[in-house]
Amino acid sequence: MNNEILKNIDNLKNDLLSEPLILEYLKLRNIKNSSKKLTNLEKKIHKIKKCNMSDKEISKLNKLIAEYNSSELVKQYNNVSDDVICLLEEIKEELENW
Repeated sequence: MNNEILKNIDNLKNDLLSEPLILEYLKLRNIKNSSKKLTNLEKKIHKIKKCNMSDKEISKLNKLIAEYNSSELVKQYNNVSDDVICLLEEIKEELENW
């Protein structure tokens, strides 16, 4: 890739990192990832998903997922994450139409 393109990509990255939506996403991600309760729930969910699940384990998994998804922090994070994905898709479309 030529140097000019790499420079423009770096500029875009820097611009995105100053975008309020991206800043909010990064903040929420850091808070979510530093929450012991949420990280423990995530670990339990992933551990159960790796196994062949009995009906009892499926029920336990559904309860853990419901508990995880009921967290206000997770709800906020998911909403902002969806908005970030939309923003990135808009950028992708602009590049494709260029």
